[in-house]
Amino acid sequence: DQNVKPGIITFAWGFENELIPIYTSGDVVDASNAQMCLCTPERKLDNYYLRLWLSGLAYDAAKKEFFTTRRYEVASNFRGTYYRELTGSYEGIPDADIDYVLAGYKKFLSLSTQQKLKKYEIQYLVFPQDVIASLPRLPELVRFAKIVYKDSQYVVWKVRSL
Repeated sequence: DQNVKPGIITFAWGFENELIPIYTSGDVVDASNAQMCLCTPERKLDNYYLRLWLSGLAYDAAKKEFFTTRRYEVASNFRGTYYRELTGSYEGIPDADIDYVLAGYKKFLSLSTQQKLKKYEIQYLVFPQDVIASLPRLPELVRFAKIVYKDSQYVVWKVRSL
């Protein structure tokens, strides 16, 4: 905690999102159960979109996958447990709502990388070494940052002023 000033905002991949606010005075952009908490639907979706973008999901693939293999994921990230409670299943999300989420993803993809970083004033990026190779867009993100810590398990970047 001595290295993290209060209010520092970090985007981390994985369970580190849970640990940063527990063990430091810093904040995180996202956490595994953020979609269940009191945050705006826009914020929940932006977090989801950022993860999809980093994973390399193109719009054309999203058009197909949002309605099929990602239907559960879309519903969960859009309205938390709402569709599960309403219909008995996350897959109960109406196609019109998936269209809405898809349109938002298309808009998110049109943002520059700098705009993606600035949206939530991300100051640090924390990624486990074992996932870096699986995130094809990560190099676009970290080109606006410098490595401030690296070991066999993690890399931490500090985002330059944008």
